[in-house]
Amino acid sequence: MALSLAQYWQKEGYTVNGPYEADYWMTEGDKYIFDPKKLNYCHKQCFKACEDAMHAGADIVIQSNTNLKKAHRQPYYDLAKKFGYKIQEIIIRGDEFENQHGVPTEKVEQMKNTLEL
Repeated sequence: MALSLAQYWQKEGYTVNGPYEADYWMTEGDKYIFDPKKLNYCHKQCFKACEDAMHAGADIVIQSNTNLKKAHRQPYYDLAKKFGYKIQEIIIRGDEFENQHGVPTEKVEQMKNTLEL
């Protein structure tokens, strides 16, 4: 979804940075390898990438972490406010989306049940 939005807005003539996801920093080469020890680092890198994009003045910055908790989203809201960006939050629900990272079904269900709106 995030990639489709980025492509759409680019075709409309906007400068788009992202989508940024902490998972991008969980790769070795082009292979995704989840390492829970790297989570804090990966989230800091994702936030920094968004901050850099906003500082550079991109028209649109897309961040597409799962952001299940309000506390996970708040730093990005604060960042957008700091740089004068409007926020568009998109929540995707349903089971028809492909699990690209091999997360066990039980964990996906647990994540769905912890979403704070």
